[in-house]
Amino acid sequence: MKKYSLILIMLAFAVGAWAQKPRVTTFPAAFTLTEDVTLTIDVTGTALEGMSEDLYLWAWSNNGDNLNNGSWDNSGAKNRLTKVGDNVYTLTFKCSEVYANPVTQIQGLVKTQSGSAKTDDSDPILLYDFSQMDGLTGAVYPNLFGVNTPISIMVNLNNCGNITDKENGPVHMHGALNEWGLYQIDFNYDLNRTALKPVNGHPGLWKLDLIPGEYFSKENAPVPEDLKVTGIWAVFNNGTWDQKADDNGSDFHFVSAVPVEKVQPAEFFLSKFTAEDVLPVIIKTSAFEAGSEGTEADPLYNYNDEAMSCAVTLTTDNGKETLNIAAVKTADYTYRLVLLPARQFQGGRSATAIEISFSAGVLKSETVLKGSFVK
Repeated sequence: MKKYSLILIMLAFAVGAWAQKPRVTTFPAAFTLTEDVTLTIDVTGTALEGMSEDLYLWAWSNNGDNLNNGSWDNSGAKNRLTKVGDNVYTLTFKCSEVYANPVTQIQGLVKTQSGSAKTDDSDPILLYDFSQMDGLTGAVYPNLFGVNTPISIMVNLNNCGNITDKENGPVHMHGALNEWGLYQIDFNYDLNRTALKPVNGHPGLWKLDLIPGEYFSKENAPVPEDLKVTGIWAVFNNGTWDQKADDNGSDFHFVSAVPVEKVQPAEFFLSKFTAEDVLPVIIKTSAFEAGSEGTEADPLYNYNDEAMSCAVTLTTDNGKETLNIAAVKTADYTYRLVLLPARQFQGGRSATAIEISFSAGVLKSETVLKGSFVK
């Protein structure tokens, strides 16, 4: 049975403890193995936040380690990151040059050259599979994007339009952000800006790499940083309207998918908390593991009776202390637990970590909520 562990880390510890993962984006969003890709890495909130010494990428893939890693206690010079802002760094490379074999997924962490401090592992970066475009006219990647999200817009001339030179082009985008009008860049506004480039190894497939807020801004009409992006409208041509590519007679509409907010089984009401705080906990049994073929449901999935007990364990200077405290039902499938760690626990004022499990009579949930206290 799947066990949830919802870990809220509020304090960056020294290497060997919780370091938190860096936030990583790539430009372009969709890239080939032989194409330059720039990683932008934000180490804010990690053990390396505010670090004054040089930082390095330590990376690997699904098919071997990065050739420029060096050794753990002496990172290779080619993986030294360039600082471009407060806690923000970049590194540019070609996957074909830094990995010995073809890869479909890359991942890494950031460290000091000697390895004395590091972040947690980043989220994996999956390389876009351009063969997905074989049966499509156009697509955007990723399909959930905002003003500052790097995206790649792709059009397959093999499947749409009347542009004759499908392999050599030129191909330009005539497009607008959200709707035709204010944030619109005509194909001839700046031919360098609107030009697509062919995707190596996929004849007839073209792409344009951009950040919406930058691409669709004009001097007299900058895109607001807080603009809610709903999508991009586009038509492609060869630099004239004699030859164009649209979506089977209609303008392309690359819609930004609406994110589905995942309801957490249990969560702390406060994003940061000390042992002296009043600490509410929200529990939603409808979000516990529902089970599927080959997987059992959590014993408290959709539990809706009045009584629920919570085993609350604090890690303190004196060791671990556990109390069983009742949660109050506030709505269907929803319970609230209110904690006062410094008062309820003998050593509560020195608490560094908290763990909560849930039960009702003989039913014991597999869900566990964990967190750390800010000092």
